[in-house]
Amino acid sequence: SNKYLWDATSIEIDGKRTLVNAVYNNSSENFRTVARICRNSIEYYSNTAPAIRFPYPQLTAFNGEVKGVEFPGMINDQEENSQMGTVFTTTHEIAHMYFPFYVGTNEQEYSWMDEGLASILGISALAELMGTDEHAIFKQVGAKYHSESAMLAIDIPLMTGTHSAGDFTSGFITYVRPITAFSLLFDYMGKEKFYQAIREFSDQWKGKHPIPYDLFHAFNKVACEDLGWFWEPWFFELGYADIGIGEIEYGDDKTIIQIDNAGSFPIPIHLIIKYKNGEEITVKKRMDIWQSGMKSYEIEIPLGDISEIILDTDTPEAYYENNRKVF
Repeated sequence: SNKYLWDATSIEIDGKRTLVNAVYNNSSENFRTVARICRNSIEYYSNTAPAIRFPYPQLTAFNGEVKGVEFPGMINDQEENSQMGTVFTTTHEIAHMYFPFYVGTNEQEYSWMDEGLASILGISALAELMGTDEHAIFKQVGAKYHSESAMLAIDIPLMTGTHSAGDFTSGFITYVRPITAFSLLFDYMGKEKFYQAIREFSDQWKGKHPIPYDLFHAFNKVACEDLGWFWEPWFFELGYADIGIGEIEYGDDKTIIQIDNAGSFPIPIHLIIKYKNGEEITVKKRMDIWQSGMKSYEIEIPLGDISEIILDTDTPEAYYENNRKVF
């Protein structure tokens, strides 16, 4: 073609060299950095997360169709209007070389397996390349979940199967709900164990077309616990994430704040209590406090003249109206 530019580079990993190509329109403003982004992404995925060598001898990034789409050894990405968008789209599409291609998940039946896992991988690579951390990006994931969750038309169980969902619904259960769920699991297990679980799953099931239960078992094994209390609500049940400030009891030497789980899904508690004398207390509880299925959790704090109680709105929830009480 006389209308496209071609950048090429390569990277050597474990004694094998991977050729990297970026082919783009001469009018492109941001695709000129894509070859470098591809190279750095391949290095990150191969050595850090999931720490599995890139599965193809070459990768070509083509500046073509609207949005992005992946093929084995090739990604076809739109022109983004910012460097952040360019890095995000590129890292995400390259992550698909692992899911679904390397592992062989069924993206027609359970598209959340490839899009959810590829998104988390892509977010980690994005954070690394942009000099930030995953949790800063997870806040944007939580905001997306907040704006769309608890809508009966779209918020259905992930195990329903993508093939039976319409376009509007499939977008939510393919991306928003599973990415939110995996981000919570990332926070619960910690980055190292989370990616150890992905590596365990990928190594065991590469090319064998695993189903969701294989993924669940791999995570259970690495976590050294039965995570059924997490899998069941987030992947099998109708419901949503929503905790709120409930009743407050004042004792002789303490105050008890009840946190209600109105939506039934497990999420962590990040509670801030402000006293009128200027003091402030922060209480954090991991999401496994809900594993017994209880609907409320009591938090004890020192007795005092409280001015405000706040549940952190960075935690993904459907509703935030019950997250603040002012006295």
